[in-house]
Amino acid sequence: GAGCARADRGPPRLPPQSVAMELNNETIDTPPRDAASVVMLRDGATGLEVLLMRRHTDSAVLGGAYVFPGGKVDAADTAPDMLARLDRSPGELHARLGEPDLTPEQAAAFFVAAAREAAEESGLLLLQRGDTEIALHSADACTRLRAGESLAALLAAHGARLDTDALAPWSRWIT
Repeated sequence: GAGCARADRGPPRLPPQSVAMELNNETIDTPPRDAASVVMLRDGATGLEVLLMRRHTDSAVLGGAYVFPGGKVDAADTAPDMLARLDRSPGELHARLGEPDLTPEQAAAFFVAAAREAAEESGLLLLQRGDTEIALHSADACTRLRAGESLAALLAAHGARLDTDALAPWSRWIT
């Protein structure tokens, strides 16, 4: 995919002409779904850098828009094999999220979804091996996740846990 092979080519350049986006005035009557987005930041040579992904221009929703990596929570995000691959317990993640109406497993699912979506869309894996935290760019991981391999299986293949300490909950929006 487009986001999988982008490593170390520098920040994307905006197109010379801006594309006007139309407002959607349709009333949405479907219930909101649990989802997570990730704002990825790093110190660059000229200042703070922010990772944005460009949606395909043919996408029915926000085609061509620059967005943060993210997406919906999947059932596999709370599977026992996935929860066993966390660097923190669901209870600890529940306390960090600060959402008392959620169960610890639901809270853990937000952390997993954020990391999984970031890996699927950008190839960035947040790993923990022993006491070592590793942010690894892997086009192979991106491809494997997009093909349906579970994040738990991918982490197991790397002999690692998911580094939830690399994720800091910021806010919760319901849209």
